[in-house]
Amino acid sequence: MNEPAALLPLLPARSATVTAMQPCCRAELFLAKGHFVMFALLKCRMRAVLSAVFCLVIALALPALAETPEPFDLPVEKLTVMAGGKEHVFTVEVASNDIERGRGLMYRTEMAEDAGMLFVFEGEGDRYFWMKDTPLSLDIIFLSADGTIVRVADNTTPFSEKIIPSRAPAKYVLEVLAGTSKRLGFAEGDKVATPSIGQ
Repeated sequence: MNEPAALLPLLPARSATVTAMQPCCRAELFLAKGHFVMFALLKCRMRAVLSAVFCLVIALALPALAETPEPFDLPVEKLTVMAGGKEHVFTVEVASNDIERGRGLMYRTEMAEDAGMLFVFEGEGDRYFWMKDTPLSLDIIFLSADGTIVRVADNTTPFSEKIIPSRAPAKYVLEVLAGTSKRLGFAEGDKVATPSIGQ
């Protein structure tokens, strides 16, 4: 606190020194305030940068953190395709209800060459499939009630939402890895046999 002006002449030399130093003290205080403001601004900016970095890390991590549904524990059976005078045997999972058929091979990233999935419906009818959430390229084979191939939709596009129709009444649909039909010579009119067909 400053001394009253009337007492200044009576003060010893020390008071003059103090008075002379006051401008310096004000300057130092001003500089201190300036440093404080700069520090506060830097601190705010650092918080903003750290918040942005944190949000970016979370955004990038979300896809990895998203849980991929576990495959259903479906019944498995042997399936035989008779094509080109030869029998080709596959081990297939059987999807026989709406929930199982709705999931199908979604989210699967690998499958053996002699594996597949058989979709079983209640009766013959027009069937429509797509490749939503399906990383694997597949051959989709539509079968009539007696197991005759009525259409082969080969080399489907992963993740595509384009509708793939049976183009003929089908009761069963077989999915195998893309290229299997061409490699083994599957064609319309070929027969497929498995315990689920004809039941």
